[in-house]
Amino acid sequence: MPGTLNFDTEFNQLIRTNEKVEEAFSDPMIQVKRHKAQLRKWLACLHLSHLPIESLVVISTPVQ
Repeated sequence: MPGTLNFDTEFNQLIRTNEKVEEAFSDPMIQVKRHKAQLRKWLACLHLSHLPIESLVVISTPVQ
């Protein structure tokens, strides 16, 4: 994802600025928190709620 990334916590979005063009995306931090909660709920149904869950957001751009 080339450009400058800004995490806007007020509006829960990710703003990418690339060559003076701004583009808004859903906040990946909120998405990973939602996925973590869903996984935790599913594991609890399987009686595996004791397993630790680590969550990360990784955004990369290939080096050219």
